Amino acid sequence: MQNLTPEQAAEYTASGHFHVRGGTSGRRYRIRHGVQLNVDLLDDHSKVVSTLCFVPTGNLVEGDILLAQKLALELCEPDVLKVANWSLGSRIPLLLSVA
Repeated sequence: MQNLTPEQAAEYTASGHFHVRGGTSGRRYRIRHGVQLNVDLLDDHSKVVSTLCFVPTGNLVEGDILLAQKLALELCEPDVLKVANWSLGSRIPLLLSVA
């Protein structure tokens, strides 16, 4: 919680998720409570475009996983998009637009 912005911390406390901007594209992502399939790519109307699954290696607790997901999207979004598993939609147009 101490690594979230005050807005992100309040949002997570109230609703179990927080929003992050992709560091390269500026796209909005919602990181939800949980450790798998818990990252949603959102459109301009906050509708889910796709759900991503990516986790750091190692046996980490949930809070550390959420922090790693947040930092990865903010600092190395194109790399995340290349390795993430996607549950909806196609990742090809997304990769082309942030590469």
